[in-house]
Amino acid sequence: MTIEKLSVYSKEVFVFLRNLFVVFVLLTLFFRPDMIRDKLNRLGVTRGTVAGMEFETGLNATDAALKETRMSNSALRAELDSSNNLLLRTRAHISDPDLKRAIDTANVVIAGLLAASRKSEGAVTQTIRKNAQLVTEAQANVNGGGQWGVVFGADALLKDALYEQNTVAPKIKLKQVKIFLRDGYYRSVAIAESRAEAEEMLVKAKQRRPDAYIVTMSTWCTVAGETDGYYRCD
Repeated sequence: MTIEKLSVYSKEVFVFLRNLFVVFVLLTLFFRPDMIRDKLNRLGVTRGTVAGMEFETGLNATDAALKETRMSNSALRAELDSSNNLLLRTRAHISDPDLKRAIDTANVVIAGLLAASRKSEGAVTQTIRKNAQLVTEAQANVNGGGQWGVVFGADALLKDALYEQNTVAPKIKLKQVKIFLRDGYYRSVAIAESRAEAEEMLVKAKQRRPDAYIVTMSTWCTVAGETDGYYRCD
C-alpha cells in the first residue's frame, strides 16, 4: 500500500469511527430512559397541567427536541452510510488481511447500529404522532413572538445548508430561509409570521423532508450572533 493510499484510508477510518461514536451516543439516548428523563427535566417538563402555560411551553420544547433528534438521526445515518461506502471502496485496494477483517467486522457492527437506529426512530415517530394534536393545541396557546419557523434541513456542513437555502428552497417555493447552528447541525429554517403561514410552508417543506416540523422561534432559538451567513443558537 502506498503512503498516499494509506493516508486516504486513515482519514476514512477516522470519519467512520467518529460517525459510529455519534450514532452510539444517540442510540444510548433512545434506549436509556433515565437519560431521557434528565433531558426533559432540563427542558423544564417537570410539572404543570394541560391548561398551564408552563406545561405548554415545556411540551412544545419537548416535541421540538424529539423532532430535532429524529432529523439529526436521519442525517447521521446518511453520513455513516457514506463513510461505510468509502471504506468498502478502500477495502478493494488493501492487501493486508487484518485490515480487511477489521473492515468486515465494522460493516457487521454498523449494520446492526443502523437497524437499531431505524427501529428507535420509528418509536420516536410514533410518540410524535400520538402527541400531535396536543402539541398543536399547545403551540396555539404559546406566543410565537411574531415568528414561526419550519425546519426542513439538518446538515453537518455549512456548504450543504447553503445549498438547501439557495438552491432547494426556491425550487419548493420556500421564502425567508435562514440557517441556524443548533446542537452541532446547520438547520435550514423557513421563517413565517403566523402559525397559518407556517402550516402552508410545512406542506411545501415536506416535499423535501417528510420529517420537517414547525417551531416557535422565540423558544426554539435564542440567537447568540450571526456570522458567515448563519445564526448561532445558545
